[in-house]
Amino acid sequence: MFVSQVLRIIGASLFAIMFAYRIVYIIISIFGKQKPLKDDVKLRKYAVISCARNEREVLPQLIDSIKAQTYPSEYIDIFVMADNCTDDTALISRQAGAIVYERFNKEKVGKGYALDALFNHMMDDGYDDYDGYFIFDSDNILAPDYIEKMNRFYDEKYDAITGNRQSKNFADNWISAAYSVTYLREMRLLNYPRQIVGSCASISGTGFMIMPRVIKELHGWKYFTLTEDNEFYASRVLKDGRIGYNSKAIFYDEQPTEFSQSWTQRMRWTKGYLQVLASKGPALLKKIFSKNGFWAWDLLCCMIPAFVLVFMTIIADSLEFGSRVIHAMPLMPLLIRILENGLTVYGSVFVLGAIVTLLEWKNIKAPTKDKLLFNITFPVFMATFIPISVAAIFKRVKWDPIKHKKAESVEEFK
Repeated sequence: MFVSQVLRIIGASLFAIMFAYRIVYIIISIFGKQKPLKDDVKLRKYAVISCARNEREVLPQLIDSIKAQTYPSEYIDIFVMADNCTDDTALISRQAGAIVYERFNKEKVGKGYALDALFNHMMDDGYDDYDGYFIFDSDNILAPDYIEKMNRFYDEKYDAITGNRQSKNFADNWISAAYSVTYLREMRLLNYPRQIVGSCASISGTGFMIMPRVIKELHGWKYFTLTEDNEFYASRVLKDGRIGYNSKAIFYDEQPTEFSQSWTQRMRWTKGYLQVLASKGPALLKKIFSKNGFWAWDLLCCMIPAFVLVFMTIIADSLEFGSRVIHAMPLMPLLIRILENGLTVYGSVFVLGAIVTLLEWKNIKAPTKDKLLFNITFPVFMATFIPISVAAIFKRVKWDPIKHKKAESVEEFK
């Protein structure tokens, strides 16, 4: 029982140390105001990029939403990397007006490799005279003023700028809703206060702009882990390169609706976090005690999931259970404590979900009943990260694409 008590104390202490500052973030998220967008800014030229693998069903809607921007079309070029496609994604993209490259490589699989190939093709062909490179997934749809508002936020002090990620299909079911709330939490409870306090925002795979000097510095895109976005984020923190967050620039993303698909995707995320933690973790720990050390601390706290600490409590409870059985001690005190802890965790996650739902209420495209109902199931979804986190430690994970099929009209997001 002594070992179980020590584990609980360590877990609780680490949790408090790593997440206490998030309370300040929540307060800032509720009461803080980001600076208004600039007025009278000059028009800049942008490249909008998407890497697509068999995305013929949704890619045309992304391109349509780019063409429907309030920003002048002559300042926007669209590029598509048809990556290992077995359908007519390349043809459809060309017909829609995109500049298309094709890539076939069964060894180097993943978005990072596709992006690197695309950037190198663009540089070789002279497509390098841009003020910024927007990166989107094929299933995304941009709000009509997305690029206009990003241009009004533009500042060369940033290495990258990310927009506000909302969901196309919040109300499909409890899984898509939970994904949606997860991203809303990242946008509103993390990136929003980071921008206000002058910290470094994160990117989450899509909906962000990279400055051209960063692409030139990298000679393409040199991040190839299972979470290349998180790897890029970590590299920027280590180089004191700040990522900005523009809450006014909204885009929409399709979320998985099947649990098996969700499990596969989140397994990749978790394994990718572990890869980045292994490669960048020591340097980030060292970075904590130097310039912009809080950026590194914030990132490390995000890469080490809270559920890993919760798992320590589960181990402690299991050890105590075994000890009580062996020594014929009553089990009821332990079972009551487990129930209380479970309810506390559930309540805490529910409150976080409710806070972010209320803060982003107007942006969530879903009926009121769904916004309220799916907050009840959000903690259940988050709890499934526990077995995923454990399995990711031991399982070999490869990059598998997520099938997108929710082809929404651009008009629905105006």
